[in-house]
Amino acid sequence: MTKLKVDRLVTLAKYLAPIKEEKFDIDSWGDHDGPVDKNDLKVMGIKKLSEDEGKAVCVTADQLDNACGTTACALGHAATIPEFRRKGLRLEFIFEANDYYNEGLTVGVVDSGVILRKGDETFHDFEAGEIFFGLSSEEAEELFSGNGYPVINVQGAHVSAKIAEILENHGHVAEAKEIRKIPKVKKVIKQMESAV
Repeated sequence: MTKLKVDRLVTLAKYLAPIKEEKFDIDSWGDHDGPVDKNDLKVMGIKKLSEDEGKAVCVTADQLDNACGTTACALGHAATIPEFRRKGLRLEFIFEANDYYNEGLTVGVVDSGVILRKGDETFHDFEAGEIFFGLSSEEAEELFSGNGYPVINVQGAHVSAKIAEILENHGHVAEAKEIRKIPKVKKVIKQMESAV
């Protein structure tokens, strides 16, 4: 694992640890349930909801004015970190204008995903995480899916603890210790140890 990949994992661990429970969902690349304002609609290319029913548009999280309504998994959150976005990692939403409940047309997320663009190639979801962070496919799946954790309510600090474990397994003990010193990470490690 290169120094660049190690640094990226440490940055991600530090970013994820303090994320509030309501902003983290290990089972969703990303979701946006905040209000959609006029500028968001403009970015989406939706001029009039009444004329654009059924129109699906792809938007990256950083294009939205109101990112406060965004929840995501670890990889989805990674794709919102500015230095990672500059390197091609993106959280994309597919929005669609619809009237599902006969209450008037609204714009909602119908799908989301994480992508990594490297030159002419595009990588999606787990593969994007694998390549961007220098992980094996097994490590990426374990780190970025809910299946890799012994707890039901996985939070950002759990993922940070898992990053420390992966780094230690690759011989990066100092970086693993640094992550384990983060108060929320310390707390979840104790909780997981007492649950076993």
